[in-house]
Amino acid sequence: MTAKRKEISKNFRASPILASHHANLAPASIHVAGVDSLTSERIAYHEMLVKAGTKSELKVYDGVGHPFGRWDGELDKAKEFVQDTITVLKKAYSM
Repeated sequence: MTAKRKEISKNFRASPILASHHANLAPASIHVAGVDSLTSERIAYHEMLVKAGTKSELKVYDGVGHPFGRWDGELDKAKEFVQDTITVLKKAYSM
C-alpha cells in the first residue's frame, strides 16, 4: 500500500467510523446486506452512533449480498430496500 493510500485509509472522510466523535450528527439510516464483508463494520458504526447519542436506525437484509439493491426488478429484498429508502428519504425531507 502506498503512503498516500495509507493516509486516505485512516481519514474519517473515507471511513466515518474513524471520526474522533460521533455525537451531534444528523440522524442516520443504515441499510446493510446480510452477506457482505462489511456487515460487521456497518453494525459497529450504528452502535457507535447510538452510544454517542446520535439517532441511528439499522436494518439488515438477511441472505443477500452487497450489490442486492440493484436487483429491485428481481429480488424481494431489493424491492424492500428501495421502498425502505424511499420511506426514509420522505421522512427526512418531511414529505
